[in-house]
Amino acid sequence: MTSSSKCFFLGSLVVLLLLFLGSTSTMALTKDINSTCYRYSVDNSFVHNKTFCLQTLTAYPPAVSATNMVELVKVTLDLGSTQAKERAGFVAGLEKEPTFKKYFETCSESYATIVNNFRGARLSMEDGAAGYNRQE
Repeated sequence: MTSSSKCFFLGSLVVLLLLFLGSTSTMALTKDINSTCYRYSVDNSFVHNKTFCLQTLTAYPPAVSATNMVELVKVTLDLGSTQAKERAGFVAGLEKEPTFKKYFETCSESYATIVNNFRGARLSMEDGAAGYNRQE
C-alpha cells in the first residue's frame, strides 16, 4: 500500500466516523457494519473502498462485538488512531533522511493532523459532546 493510498484510507475512515456519529442503532452487528460501508460520505460520494471497509471491520473482533453504534464508533476511532500513529511513526523516520525530507514533510504533517483528529473525536465521545451518548 502506497503512502498516498494510506492517507486516502485514513481520510475515508474519518468520513465514515462522521457518518457513524449521526447514527443510532441498538446493535452494531455485521449488518450494521455492512450498511455503514455502503453509506454515502459527507460529499455525497460513495465510500470508495467498500470491500476494504467490510474486511477491516468484520475481521476486527471489538467492532463485531460492539453492542451499539456508539461502541462501534469508539472501537473504530481507536483502530484508526492506532493505524495512524503507526504510519506517522514510519513517515517520521523517513522524514529524518535528508534525501526524503522534502517528500515526506507534508505527509508527516497530514498524519499529525489525522492523529489529532482521532484524539479529538475520541475525547468528544468520552465527554458525551453533541449528545453522542444519548440512549434512543
